[in-house]
Amino acid sequence: SQVATKDLWRLITVYSTLGVLALSLFCVAFTAIPFYSVIVEVNPGTLTSTIHERLFEFIAGTVLLTLLGTSGIYLLVRDLVDHAEEHRKEVARGKILTQTVVGKAPDGIIRLDTSGNILGMNPTAEKIFRRKEEEVCGGNIADLIRLSPELTQESSLVSLFDEETKAMGEAKPLELIGLRMEEEGPVEVSVSKMTVSNQDMYVAFVRDVSERQKSKLALESSLQEKELLLKEVHHRVKNNLQVISSLLKLQRRSLNGDNSKRALIDSQNRIQSMAILHELLYRKGNLSGVCFGSYLQELSKQLIESFGSSDKVSLEVELKDVVVDLDQAIPCGLIVNELVTNSLQHAFPEDRNGVISIGVDCDQEGKCKLEVRDNGIGVNTNGNFEENSSLGTRLVLRLAKQIRADVKRLGPPGFGMRISFKIDDSRFKEEDYGKVANISS
Repeated sequence: SQVATKDLWRLITVYSTLGVLALSLFCVAFTAIPFYSVIVEVNPGTLTSTIHERLFEFIAGTVLLTLLGTSGIYLLVRDLVDHAEEHRKEVARGKILTQTVVGKAPDGIIRLDTSGNILGMNPTAEKIFRRKEEEVCGGNIADLIRLSPELTQESSLVSLFDEETKAMGEAKPLELIGLRMEEEGPVEVSVSKMTVSNQDMYVAFVRDVSERQKSKLALESSLQEKELLLKEVHHRVKNNLQVISSLLKLQRRSLNGDNSKRALIDSQNRIQSMAILHELLYRKGNLSGVCFGSYLQELSKQLIESFGSSDKVSLEVELKDVVVDLDQAIPCGLIVNELVTNSLQHAFPEDRNGVISIGVDCDQEGKCKLEVRDNGIGVNTNGNFEENSSLGTRLVLRLAKQIRADVKRLGPPGFGMRISFKIDDSRFKEEDYGKVANISS
């Protein structure tokens, strides 16, 4: 309205100036003679004759001036009316466009005053809250939207918006509770402040997120169900491995040779190392990975107990409880199993006492070092170590290749190995199966 008034005043000023200028020019051009004839000095004796001589010119000039002025005023008024009508139509078109956009908006739009009282709402808001505009106008926004329990310290939606704007520079959309006629439902609300005709007001944009909430809950329920199923899978795998271990134990009792029994015990321990891992995954509930330190400590203790060496061989552990996934935890567990088993079998002959040390250290870049060593009699280093190594050592090298690890032999004194690998690069490819890692002294 202010813009329209300024435009109208500008038109009146321009056309008035042009009209006065035009009238002045025409007066000079066409009516100067009769006016001049009237105002010039005449003799009393010739007054009548002068009027008669100049009468036609005076009347013609007066009529012409009247017609010209009337035409100018008519044209000016007609042009002003045309401009005013065009401006009115433009305003009407803009108003219709605004009403159409607001009416067809996918989000609910609610206009509020500074006290949170409702000034109006669009059809989408009526659909969300299941109330007509005339029913809620004049009421407070609290009749339609309730703050979440964690936001109850704020008195109203408007004050909450003002506080967030002061603190963060802008207010983010909030998930609040919409009050419908017979039920409540989640709504996402964002508020904008504006000034119209020198009057502050707020506009609340409301979106019904009931379906999104249902989808979110359904997804969470599905993930929880899959997690339970995966935990059950790990539990059953562990049970199946325990069954296999028990079968090997029964088979061992029927054998007479020590070498055959020893081979079955080694196989049992390898199976148990995998069973412990699946048990930890099931028990801890974190299916994406296993705590490496806890896993290796439990595995090594069980190995010492299975050999009956807990009273002669002590275990020293220095483990960082980093989380590794299943793909690298199983090879690392089998590596520790082979190295600890080798120490228990060969490092301490004649029931001598000894110490087995296990250490895991990882830096911030994900580079890990796994060390297993003993203070026993060591091994014979004559010849090629890899060619003369036992089945367990060859298995360690193959497992290290799977996780792309570097292997270094430790000792004397004693014997041990350091396995260096990176957690991020631990995924093994199909072509890595069957390959053997290089070993350095």
